Amino acid sequence: METETSPRDRIDPSNSLPTEAQIEAIARSGTGIWSHFKVAPQERPKFWFMCAIFLIIAYIYSVMRDMKDVLVTERLDPASLSYLKMLFVTPISILVVVLLQKPLSRYGVGPVFNAVVIVFGIYNVVYGLVVIPLQNTLEPSPFLFRDSFGDGKMAVRGLEALLGVLLTLNSYTTTIAYVFAELWGNVVLSLLFLNYSNMNCSYSQSMRFTPCLFIFSNVGLFFSGLTMLGICFVHPYLGYISNRWILRSVFIGAGLLCLFIIYLKNRLERTVLSVPICITEGSGVRKQKAHVSLLAGLKELFGSKVLFNTSLIVFLYNLCTNMVEASYKSCMRVCADQKNKAVGIHVMGRQAVMQLVIAMIVIVLLLTPFSTIIQRKGIYSVAVVPPVFALVALVGVFGLAAYNTAASKKSFEWLNTMFAGASAHISAEEFVGLICVSGFKILKYGAFDICKEAISMKISASIRSMFKSVVDGVCGKLGKSGGGLLTTLTNLVLNTNDIRTAAPFSLVLVVLFCFAWIKSVGYLSRKYEESVKGNCDIDLDPFVVKKVKG
Repeated sequence: METETSPRDRIDPSNSLPTEAQIEAIARSGTGIWSHFKVAPQERPKFWFMCAIFLIIAYIYSVMRDMKDVLVTERLDPASLSYLKMLFVTPISILVVVLLQKPLSRYGVGPVFNAVVIVFGIYNVVYGLVVIPLQNTLEPSPFLFRDSFGDGKMAVRGLEALLGVLLTLNSYTTTIAYVFAELWGNVVLSLLFLNYSNMNCSYSQSMRFTPCLFIFSNVGLFFSGLTMLGICFVHPYLGYISNRWILRSVFIGAGLLCLFIIYLKNRLERTVLSVPICITEGSGVRKQKAHVSLLAGLKELFGSKVLFNTSLIVFLYNLCTNMVEASYKSCMRVCADQKNKAVGIHVMGRQAVMQLVIAMIVIVLLLTPFSTIIQRKGIYSVAVVPPVFALVALVGVFGLAAYNTAASKKSFEWLNTMFAGASAHISAEEFVGLICVSGFKILKYGAFDICKEAISMKISASIRSMFKSVVDGVCGKLGKSGGGLLTTLTNLVLNTNDIRTAAPFSLVLVVLFCFAWIKSVGYLSRKYEESVKGNCDIDLDPFVVKKVKG
């Protein structure tokens, strides 16, 4: 009686290497931990190297993100966030992406990745060794503008909202730290590494690797949370100089980790990627990608329904996230003032708890069958979750913000009258904000990014690099800038620095945004499923179909 053989035993003995299909079968037949991490033994060295690199990148991003939030709340103002994203982060990010296009075309993603990471490493070390100890010498007095705006001096002239932008110039070293932290996430994490990963993985391999990569990125997030909790714990027991040394050490450590990333990547290329593990089949063969300029990419974007809708959901995700985070951070400052706590430590503590919760939930989520829902149920069942959650969460956050500002007599006159005599519940607003912001992050790592990468892998290889540059490098930052622009305009109109005052206006806008987001998800899901069924690149679906002559 003939016994059934395992996928490992069915490799054609006539070939020294298995085929991609055989590797895929082996990966999906794993047992124990490898039933969760669907990786064949031949792929594991590559898998571990890529996971380690992504973990460190995510750890640095998370730590730097928390550090810049602490610096902003201490030295700037929550209202400064909108100006930072609109006036500094977005234009600089777009400029960097544009400048990277030529070297990406000439040298490829790998060398450009090395160069960019080295630049960030040097920056972090210099910031920790030189800038932080000389911060007060390098900058004008921190009270230069605060005194001018104190006691409502500028509010009576309708200029209160300008304090936020003036503080970004007054404390320019903090602005630099904020911009570099955002660039690390935008350029290194989202654009270069994920592009590098896509270039070195087949479609089927990418579908298996991507959820695992995000599991390990959340391990980095978890360690970042522990780092922040440790700093919060020792802070009360140390003097000013010791605490400044801890801050300096964080930046220096991030710089050294950048060098370690380069070491791991070079080892990956020398010892793993240079050795073939399977015979590529059909579309799996790697071809030299034709370069498409960013200008041509933008033209393609506005001519294709698929690229336009993909960019739109990235834009709307970042816009909604920016708006809810701005409201939440403003609430944290109010809450810290009410409790007589140092704003920086209060923010760091909340951020650390948030990171631990997010990391644990995402890791568990991606270890469950949820990570394979795209293959089993289709992409729509995963992609629609973030906008539906956003709709519910934003109603909760802005609803409470509208109530609390009205109860504090800081909202629109008709709302102040409606809630006259009511008591504000700032702690409740902060708690709901914490839950909602955490939910956005959980769904970003557990659903949104995975769906975006799945669509990216079905884009033609000839324009995939351009696609990621436009979507991740430009549209994401435009979304954050759009959120900043909306909050800035409402602050100017309402003559305030508390962005929560505009909550009723924000609530109406985000409801409209979420419905547009859901509609785009439905369209993209249909096009993606068509490409999967046809085993071909996704149809870009141009807005205007060119007529063929003849």
